[in-house]
Amino acid sequence: MIDSMKRRIKISSALLIAVMLLGLMTGCGQEEEQYTSPNFDESNKIGTVTDSATESNATMSDAVALASVTNATPSDATMTDALVASISDASAMGMYDNNTYFNNLAGFRINGDEVWTFFDEEGVASASGQSRDDIDNLWSGLKTPYDYDTSYAAIAYNTETGSNIIVSYINPDKYLIEGLNAESYLRKSVDRYEGVVVRNARFAGDDYTCVDIPKEETGMGRRTQFAIDKEGLIVLITFTTQKDEELEEAISLFSRLN
Repeated sequence: MIDSMKRRIKISSALLIAVMLLGLMTGCGQEEEQYTSPNFDESNKIGTVTDSATESNATMSDAVALASVTNATPSDATMTDALVASISDASAMGMYDNNTYFNNLAGFRINGDEVWTFFDEEGVASASGQSRDDIDNLWSGLKTPYDYDTSYAAIAYNTETGSNIIVSYINPDKYLIEGLNAESYLRKSVDRYEGVVVRNARFAGDDYTCVDIPKEETGMGRRTQFAIDKEGLIVLITFTTQKDEELEEAISLFSRLN
């Protein structure tokens, strides 16, 4: 009986993590000044969504297809040898260089610009509800995402609209859900929504599972998630677009590493 209750609590926590964080992020996007800035089928394309039957998913298909045009060529050639070496040596949490985030585990980068920037450790801790020490330990390599049920590698936000991009890791070994993987995680997370379908997508040079939830369903902006299994972890990329911002704009910040 106790084990059953723990299982239900753990499952509920797993499904609510993204929603809780997005609610916090909406507020953070409106108060970005209090934080300092630091540091998603054609297999040969970066972005194609299969089975995009509904209007919202057709829009997502357009957005991911845009990424295949704008980021079809890796930009690693512009990086110095020292930076390439640093990325290779970085922990699973990734690393920052100026206003760019590099994720070696999933093989992508997020390129900030004049309106898109990143939360520092304090900002990520505040938005995620984790302690500053937890974030510091993860980002410095003293701890790994295998030590936590959920960990946050990066949060990018638009200083004008409050839209945000969250890169997080789900550790299936920490959840009492048998066979939890990227696809099953997303399927469980959208059970409450009517007509939302889990689909496959070629994004950032790899095969992801994705969902697209209209803002009318979330109550806090359009939410689009891409998930992939990597080295025993679920890499989860969550886009929340606010106001009139297009998903294409956020997706265009991504490019592959190799």
